Amino acid sequence: MTTIPQIARAIASVLQKPAETTNKYLFVTSFRTTENQILDTAERATGQKFEVKKVDAEAWKEEGLEMLQKGDFRAFGRFWGWFLWKDGGGHWASGNEITGNELLELPQEDMEVVIKEIAGL
Repeated sequence: MTTIPQIARAIASVLQKPAETTNKYLFVTSFRTTENQILDTAERATGQKFEVKKVDAEAWKEEGLEMLQKGDFRAFGRFWGWFLWKDGGGHWASGNEITGNELLELPQEDMEVVIKEIAGL
């Protein structure tokens, strides 16, 4: 999860460190989280309870395969949803990667503070 201000800080830092960043992929974060942690933090920050609709990620994958077999390229939206919301391993951002935050001297942000700012609280 990366906020727009964090992306701006990362770009500025990359431009100031061309020798260290040229031709490198940098994984930049504001905070590492899950959908459930975002929900919990948003409810705590706003004092509201949000309605949650659970989806079966594997069903989205199967639906995507059926759509693709029929030539319906909207299937890729289902595949993207499956990738993002499936349980377990296989996500590219597993938490073991080295982030660019240290190289770029970027702070970790506080998710609750960010949510309150977005909500105008």
